[in-house]
Amino acid sequence: MGVLPATMNAKRKRSSYRQVDPHDIRPLHAVDRPMALEELVESMQAHGWVGQPRLVIERTDGSLQAWTGSHRIQAARDVGLATVPCYIVREWKLIEISADALWGHSFDHHRLKLIRKTKDVKAIELMEIEVWSNRRA
Repeated sequence: MGVLPATMNAKRKRSSYRQVDPHDIRPLHAVDRPMALEELVESMQAHGWVGQPRLVIERTDGSLQAWTGSHRIQAARDVGLATVPCYIVREWKLIEISADALWGHSFDHHRLKLIRKTKDVKAIELMEIEVWSNRRA
């Protein structure tokens, strides 16, 4: 397990739902399926946000890193949504589990394996949905 600075221990909070400005979230990757983005933009223009919250990691510096939904976040930006629903997991939970390998997880199944170790049921559910939906894409 990693060692946490004293300032991080004082800031420990549970995971939470939050509405977040999509411009404040760093997507995990660039848009790699333009047609999927176009469909999401059309859907959001007609119906707004539909679907699950995005799984977002709140970094120790306060920045937000998406672990799911890079295309949805971009679509929300493109249509001008003020906020998107997010389920926020604090980075310290992941550091305690795997400090040495935290940000090398570019594949969904690697991130799922790590998030399962948090035992955060909602975070696991959101990551499993992402893995399943990306296998269909």
